[in-house]
Amino acid sequence: MPLYAMPSSQLVQIDVAVETTTSESFVKLKEIVITWPGTYRIKFGLQATSGSGTMSAAIYRNAVRVGVIRALASLEAAATIYIEDSGGWEKNDLCQLYGSRSAGGLGICNVSDFALFGSYADVPNPIPAGQVT
Repeated sequence: MPLYAMPSSQLVQIDVAVETTTSESFVKLKEIVITWPGTYRIKFGLQATSGSGTMSAAIYRNAVRVGVIRALASLEAAATIYIEDSGGWEKNDLCQLYGSRSAGGLGICNVSDFALFGSYADVPNPIPAGQVT
């Protein structure tokens, strides 16, 4: 049986840099290439800085949204951390973080600390593609 990733607290990959956008439509801000198929715990920080409006971010697979759209309207000193378990990943899939701000908003959408967590096991892929827990 092939190895599959299962969500855990073990860090697999991380991109800690802060990326920003003022786009009013979702744009790709971060990307990690999947090395093993399976299910991962995905974490990222979202922060609204300066100005007004709602900042949003979501997890995408190969340019298709698979995660919950997370929205934040308040200005914060630190990023709000979001965590999702997401299944159905295949080797060489692109795990991407997209962000945007609301139409007419004046704020800046910041994302950071984009990370995959998982451990590898000789088990079938436990969470089907597209399912978020």
